[in-house]
Amino acid sequence: MYVGAPPTVVIQTSNGLAVGGMVLGIVAIVFAFIPLIGVFIAAPCALIALILGIVGAVRASTIQKGMGMAIVGIVLAVIAGIMMLLGGGLFW
Repeated sequence: MYVGAPPTVVIQTSNGLAVGGMVLGIVAIVFAFIPLIGVFIAAPCALIALILGIVGAVRASTIQKGMGMAIVGIVLAVIAGIMMLLGGGLFW
C-alpha cells in the first residue's frame, strides 16, 4: 500500500530561455542603432540572445513551447550583429 503524498506533476508553462533570447534580441536591435554605445551594449546582448535563442529552440522542440520566441530572438540577434559589423548602426 502506498503511504504518503500523491505524486505531483510539474507542468512548465513557458520556455524561459526563449523569452530571454527574444528580450535580449530586442535590446540588441534597439541599441544597435546608437553608434558608440551600441558597440558596448548591443554586441554582448546580441551574442547572449543568439546563444539563448538556440538553446531555447532546442528546448522548445522537446517541451513544445516557445519556438516562435526563440526564432525571433535568433533573427533579431543576427540582424543586430550584422548592423554592428556594418558600422555600429544604420544611422552611423
